[in-house]
Amino acid sequence: MTRQRRCCPSILLLMVVMTWAAVLMQQHALVDKVWREYTADLMTGQTVLAGSPPHDQAIVTQLLQVNSRTQAQINDKQEQQRMKQPKGNVTSPQMHFNNQPLTLVTKQLTSSSNCFNEAPRQFRNISWQFTSCQYTNLCFNVQTFQYVLAAGATSLPVALGGINPRWDVGAGYDRGSTKVKWSPNVMAAEVDQYYQLPDDVVLVPFHSFAGHNVGHLLWDDFFAIFRLLQLYNMLDEQERLQILPIRQVLEEKLYATCDIRRNKRLQCTSNFQKFLPLMNVDPMHYSSHKQVNFTGNAKSPLVCSKRAVAGLGMLTDHGKRDHGWEMHQQREGIGESVVPHMLGKGKLFWDFRLFVLRNLGLKDSEPALFIKETAPRIIFSLESSRDWDRRLTFTQQIRALEKDLAANAANIQAHTLWQMPLADQIQLAMNCHIFVTTCGGGSITATFLPRGASLLVFYNETGGFDFGSFQSNGAPARLDWDLLGNAAHLRVHWLPIGGMDTKDGLNLFVNLIRHELKVIKMLS
Repeated sequence: MTRQRRCCPSILLLMVVMTWAAVLMQQHALVDKVWREYTADLMTGQTVLAGSPPHDQAIVTQLLQVNSRTQAQINDKQEQQRMKQPKGNVTSPQMHFNNQPLTLVTKQLTSSSNCFNEAPRQFRNISWQFTSCQYTNLCFNVQTFQYVLAAGATSLPVALGGINPRWDVGAGYDRGSTKVKWSPNVMAAEVDQYYQLPDDVVLVPFHSFAGHNVGHLLWDDFFAIFRLLQLYNMLDEQERLQILPIRQVLEEKLYATCDIRRNKRLQCTSNFQKFLPLMNVDPMHYSSHKQVNFTGNAKSPLVCSKRAVAGLGMLTDHGKRDHGWEMHQQREGIGESVVPHMLGKGKLFWDFRLFVLRNLGLKDSEPALFIKETAPRIIFSLESSRDWDRRLTFTQQIRALEKDLAANAANIQAHTLWQMPLADQIQLAMNCHIFVTTCGGGSITATFLPRGASLLVFYNETGGFDFGSFQSNGAPARLDWDLLGNAAHLRVHWLPIGGMDTKDGLNLFVNLIRHELKVIKMLS
């Protein structure tokens, strides 16, 4: 008999390990390649238009030209500031803070604060949530990662970010809105040497409400920062101040925020890099306060800004409400009242729209709404939510409209917007007459609808949630009702998802569209 030779188990194990190591090395090389391409895109601004379909080359070119002009203006301003510096100050081109040039100042540091508070009487015990402050010479200590003011200054507590009422319901490691309560420390001793940011920079320390979600990023972070800057007259179109946003990382994490889990932190980083140009912010100037980029041979740990603001608490689109749709409930701890948070603030929402369009170099010309030769555009936003109860394709509604309306009565379009480049989404909305979407984050494109447009928002009429017990309560869930309902430049209609595919529901939908088309014709 011929004896078969058996392979030694240790050799087999070694072969498996070597094969697995080779696979890991290939994966590492691929990840490294993707990361290098991604960071290269950040340097050229390409991630502003990140999306699945090919980019519109004209829009890409337009945005890159805007970024180039803006950077040229910034360079000119910095040169003018350098020439105006007193002789006692030394410009330090080798010193930078988040890619902003620094000047070494050798004189006594003085700071001041100017705070605004509009807390209603019933919320005086948490007035810090309603406080916003403007600072002169707010400084960041790159060694301790803390913000400080010069000796003798006044420091009041503010909410660094918007308030999620769920943080104060129940108990747990991720609860407690007081975690975003913040105030800069006042130094005990005088300082006679520090670094100064350029005069046209506004330092904005903030805590992100939930930046991993684009809807919250736009309406709870960016809109609130815009309102804060507007409150202190820092949006002069001629002056064009540079916003330097520094995201605060809390030592004790909060529910549904950027740092609660690794996947949310990564998504937040990606979203900020993609969408900061909406605020006219170069992503290279942004970081968390734990990851600031401070380069050079430092003679002082202090980096100070002549202009700084903080306190986003009640400046979000929903204030103390949860998504702005619990309008009638008055529960202790939730802070509900029957007065809508955004009542009378529709102009602010319109101003925010114009601010973003200006930052992207998109001219808000005469909207197609008033051009008689243009067939009204009806745009359906498909699958705009990740929640299945709101992930709609509007198949029945589109079919009913195409059957009922004459061929030239309207230009009906259906788009999966989250697959489109950002600039394309904005351009689409700017030239839209009637926009159909579901509520929640998928409706943020409605921010860019023109004055006089119609917005039809589908909502889950039984999707309500009791945040006291964290159980479904079967009530209507009109997410962002407060913000959209007070957008005075739009005509907003709320339609329940459950009944809209029925015969009566489809008839109602078609008749509503017909009515809106008549209104648009009269406006034309």
